[in-house]
Amino acid sequence: MKTENQITLTLSFSNDRELLEFARAYLLWRTGKVPAAPPSHSPENPYYEIRQQLESFEGRKNVVYVDTNGFPTVGIGHRTVFIDAELVGRALNVGDQITDEEVLTLFVHDVDSVQSLLEKTAGFSSLSEGRKNALIDLAFSMGYSGLKKFENMWAAIERGDFKEAAKEIVNSKWAKDVGERRSSIVARMMEEGITFTHATGAK
Repeated sequence: MKTENQITLTLSFSNDRELLEFARAYLLWRTGKVPAAPPSHSPENPYYEIRQQLESFEGRKNVVYVDTNGFPTVGIGHRTVFIDAELVGRALNVGDQITDEEVLTLFVHDVDSVQSLLEKTAGFSSLSEGRKNALIDLAFSMGYSGLKKFENMWAAIERGDFKEAAKEIVNSKWAKDVGERRSSIVARMMEEGITFTHATGAK
C-alpha cells in the first residue's frame, strides 16, 4: 500500500513582517490564486498596521477558546468556521492549538474578507489608511452587516465630515460594548485620518 510522502519544514523569520508575508503567500497558494513561492521582503507590509491594531484590541491566542459571546475563537479574534479546514488543513475545535503561522493565515483571510466587502462601499478606496483601518476594526468586531447600520456615520464620511463620523462611533452601542480605550482610539483614527501606531505611539 502506497502512502503519500510527507515533508516537514522548519521555517525561521527574522521579524513579524516576514512571518506575516509568509502567511499571506501561503494563504494565496492554498486558495489557488498564486503559485507557492517565497514571499518578497517588502519593508512596508500592507497588514502590519491593522495587525498591530487588532491584536492590541482582540488579543492573540494559539488555543481555541470560547469567547464572551459563546463563539469558539482562536488567533486574533477569529471565530472558527468550516473554512478553517481549507485554510489550516483541519477543522478547529475548542482546545485545539494552532501555530503562529496559522494564526496569521487566519488573520490575513479575515482582514481580506472584511476589506473586500468595504471596498464595495462608495468612497472607501479614497480614505486614508487610518480611516480604512477604523472601518475594518468596526466591521471586524461587529460584522459588515452591523457596520452598515451606522447610517449617520456613513453619511458623514460621504460628505467628508470626519469629526461627525467620529462622534457617531463614540456615541454608538458598539463603543459601550468594547470600552472607552478601543472606541476612543478608533474614533480618533476616523477624525484625524491617522493610523493606530500614530494614535497610540505603538511600535
